[in-house]
Amino acid sequence: MDAREAIRAQFMDETEMYIREHWSEIDAFLVRQPNLRFIRKWKEAIKANFRRRYPEKQQLNHAEAIAEIVASSVISAYTYWMEHPQSESVREIKPILHNLLDSLVSFL
Repeated sequence: MDAREAIRAQFMDETEMYIREHWSEIDAFLVRQPNLRFIRKWKEAIKANFRRRYPEKQQLNHAEAIAEIVASSVISAYTYWMEHPQSESVREIKPILHNLLDSLVSFL
């Protein structure tokens, strides 16, 4: 695992822990009664993090579109997990997210 993969794994682990610790609040804003402001703020935070991790790629074509797709994909994956906590393990979803992120970043 290279340094970027380790940082990404840590980010996903920390996100999972945060969701578990604040399950009822996040479930309310993300699943039961989706709050667009909450989702938009989370997306903006993910995109800012993406820009910090890949500053050298921000001038390339489609960098902003890819950041948006990454943010939407991350939120969608965690939403899906929260909607199906008995049948889906976040441990099974993380490798899917890793592959998706690797694929998207390769476009840059």
